[in-house]
Amino acid sequence: MTLDAIIDQYDQGKLAEQPDLVLHDALVKITSWRSWRSQHPDQPPSEVPPAERLDTVATYIESLSQRRYGCND
Repeated sequence: MTLDAIIDQYDQGKLAEQPDLVLHDALVKITSWRSWRSQHPDQPPSEVPPAERLDTVATYIESLSQRRYGCND
């Protein structure tokens, strides 16, 4: 799933419908882009959302996993 697709599914409230493997891959991608964006806040590609937005999506994906498996660590 592309970064755009991850963000779109999050915005549409459909990200939770994805299977665990897709969510895991999405979290890895979001985390990687978040790291890059925080180090290069003004650099292209401009289609990469701000680090704060990526943090929000990453937190959402993590909370989905916690709710699915009852893990609160």
